[in-house]
Amino acid sequence: MNVRNIEQPARGLLNDAKTPYRWKSDDIIAGVDEGEALLVGERPELVLSDENTIGTRTSPTTLTSNLTVPDRFKPALIQYVVYFCLQFRAEDKAERENAAVHLAEFERLVKIL
Repeated sequence: MNVRNIEQPARGLLNDAKTPYRWKSDDIIAGVDEGEALLVGERPELVLSDENTIGTRTSPTTLTSNLTVPDRFKPALIQYVVYFCLQFRAEDKAERENAAVHLAEFERLVKIL
């Protein structure tokens, strides 16, 4: 799984599927990076090496960067990217509440996946 696998569904939830995009690719990449770091912090077993020791996570830098966490966490990362993007543009209470909904869904998915 790479960043682009997260980008398009996240843009769909953000109503940002057509160019010019509201959120730059760098925003999406930063959201994926932060979300993956939170996932690994919560679930360090996701980066176990072949020797059953905790491995390292490499931060994504492009839309084609591969991610460290397993593909099953794609729904969680999509929710986090939507939260990440919305939190910076939330101009009123409704937008802040919408961002919080996506963060709560991310947190729920991290626990069950």
